[in-house]
Amino acid sequence: MSENIEHLLNFAIENGASDVHIKTNRESILRIKKKLTKTNITIDEKELNDFINVYVENLQKKVEFKQNRRNSLDAALSFNGRRFRLHMYRSNNGLNATLRLLSEDIPELVKLNLPPDIKRLTKAEKGLVLVCGATGSGKTTTIASIINEINKTRAKIIITIEDPIEYVYKEEMSVIEQREVGVDTESFTQAGIDAMREDTDVLVVGELRDLDTIKNAITLAETGHLVFGTLHTKSVIDTIDRLIDVFPPEQQQQIRNQLSSVLFSIIHQQMVGTEKGVVVIAEMLMMNSVLANQLKSTETKPNAIKDYMRTKKDIGCQHITDNILWHIENRRLELTDVKFILDSDDYRLLEMRLNY
Repeated sequence: MSENIEHLLNFAIENGASDVHIKTNRESILRIKKKLTKTNITIDEKELNDFINVYVENLQKKVEFKQNRRNSLDAALSFNGRRFRLHMYRSNNGLNATLRLLSEDIPELVKLNLPPDIKRLTKAEKGLVLVCGATGSGKTTTIASIINEINKTRAKIIITIEDPIEYVYKEEMSVIEQREVGVDTESFTQAGIDAMREDTDVLVVGELRDLDTIKNAITLAETGHLVFGTLHTKSVIDTIDRLIDVFPPEQQQQIRNQLSSVLFSIIHQQMVGTEKGVVVIAEMLMMNSVLANQLKSTETKPNAIKDYMRTKKDIGCQHITDNILWHIENRRLELTDVKFILDSDDYRLLEMRLNY
C-alpha cells in the first residue's frame, strides 16, 4: 500500500476523524467533529487499486469490482489496530473511496449517552427492535453495544447478518455467529430464512433494505425470536410509515396487524456537532397494548403517537425534546445546537421548559 494512504489513515486516527474521503487525483478530505477538513494528500487510482488488493479479503468482490461487474464495493478492514468500513465506488471523476473509522472496542451502552431506558432492550425475550436514522448516525454502534451487553449477561444464540461485518464480537456468555452477505451467505433474505433453522435466539439484520428482508424480520419476530434491524428513516413516525408503505396496498392492513403484535421498540437517532464534540440525540418508542391498537388503525394520526411518546416515560418512551433537555441538563448540548433539527413547536416547547 502506498505511503500516501498509510499517512492519510494514520492522520485520520490521530485526529479523531469519523470519515475519510479519497477522490482519485484530488485532495483527500477528513470529517472531524462533523466538519470537513482538507489534508493536502492526493491519491491516484493505482494506489487505490493496490489498497484493494492488500486489504479487501473478499476475492469475489474484488474481482467483480475490478472487472466492472459491480460499480461499488463494501468491505470492512483493519489498519494499524483500527477497524474501518470501506465503500468504494466509481463516478464521472474516477475511482473514489469512503472509509468510516469504527470504535476500537464495542462501546458500553452507558458511554453512548443514549436514553438510559435503552437498557430495557438487553432484557427483551422476543419482538422486533429497530434502530433508525440517517447514514452516519451511529445505528450500527448502538446495536453492537446492545448485542454485546446481551453477550455479557445472557446465554443466547446470536446470529448477525451484515454487509460488511464491522464490529467483531468476543463470545462471553452467548454464542455468536457473524455472517457477511456475499461471503457467508448470498443475501439478507436467505440468511433470514436460514436463521429459522439455526436455533437462533437473537437475530441482527444489518439493514432492512427491501420488502423481503422486512417480511422475514417480522416473521422471525412472530415466531418468538428477538430481532434487531436498522432502517434509514427521519423519525420514529417515519419508521412506522416506511414499514407499512413498503408493502402493496392490499397487504398493508395485515402488516399493521403483524407489527402491532411484534414491534417491541423503535429508536431513532441523529448526531449533532457541538463545540464539545458530537452528541447523539435519540427518541425512543416502547410498545404497549394501547399503541398496538393504534397501529392497527389507518385512522391514527402521527401526532397521536408523538403525544403517546411524551406521556409514557414510565414504560421507557423518550420524546426528542426530553432527550435534548437531558443532554442540556448534563451540559452536553446548548439549545442553539439543536435549533435546526427541531420543528417550530418542539423548539418552542424546549424554550418554555428552559424558561428562555
